[in-house]
Amino acid sequence: MVVPPELCYYYIGNEQMERRNEPRYPLTCEMEAVPSRLGTKDEHSRIVGGKVVNISAGGACVLADRDFDQSSILVCRVRFSGVPVAIPLLMQVRWTRPAQSPEAVLQMGLSFLA
Repeated sequence: MVVPPELCYYYIGNEQMERRNEPRYPLTCEMEAVPSRLGTKDEHSRIVGGKVVNISAGGACVLADRDFDQSSILVCRVRFSGVPVAIPLLMQVRWTRPAQSPEAVLQMGLSFLA
């Protein structure tokens, strides 16, 4: 599935607004995320699947099947096509909203944590 990157812009009225200082680049890849505080035996039931739709130097926009609270810290695993291993990333939820795609429940803006 190729998701148009404009799904992660926000709108005021009919005007499309850009939140970031860095340019975004279209990228489609699979991602899994869990809250960093997990360590309980039900951890696997809390894994959220998602799809990255664009990326910048500061973060990524993700279509996901479940919600996380704003400011949550997530341990993510991103899978790039043709790469045999997942790349681990620590990210923070900056915003969420209902998805404008029938293939996901919501959109999340995630920032990279160094």
